[in-house]
Formats: sequence, C-alpha cells, structure tokens
Amino acid sequence: MSNIYLLGSIPGKSYRVTEINGGHGVQKRLQDLGIVPGTELEIIQNDKRHPLLLRANGTVLMIGKGIAKKISVLENDSLEQDDTITSSEHDKGENRCHA
Repeated sequence: MSNIYLLGSIPGKSYRVTEINGGHGVQKRLQDLGIVPGTELEIIQNDKRHPLLLRANGTVLMIGKGIAKKISVLENDSLEQDDTITSSEHDKGENRCHA
C-alpha cells in the first residue's frame, strides 16, 4: 500500500508517519507534539466536522485538518506485510544456491 495523508486515515487503524510536508512552523509544532517521521499514530476520530483525534506516544492529541493533510503516513498493516517473510518463502530460499 502507498502513503496517504493523515487526513484520509480511518478511525481504529494505526499508521506510521513517513514524511511531514510542511514548512518550518508546521514541522516544529508537530515535533513539539512528538510527531516526527517514524512515529506510530492510532486514529481515534476522523470525520468531516471535527479536528482529527489521535493517540501518539501514549497521549491523545487533536490535529486540525490543515495540518493533517501535510502528514504522510503508511498503514501499519502494510508495513508488517512488507517486512514479514512467510515460512514457505523462507524455506524456498534455503534450498537455493547463492553462488
């Protein structure tokens, strides 16, 4: 799965910050809140009428939609699928010659 903006995130899912696409002020504000690339976020609320409600580093935060559309994230399920080698794939690799 590819990166999405935090604004398009789904409540109940977890994401990892991949990039912050904003100026120095936005980056500083998010850094002060503990949101930097690599931070894991759990989305609590994301609807059209309210700011985004999320959990980061054990703290519940409210992020405005303007800032939320400057944060690129990747769903954690996607990261686990990319990083995990199944046992059958691993077994196939053991039977090959790597000369």
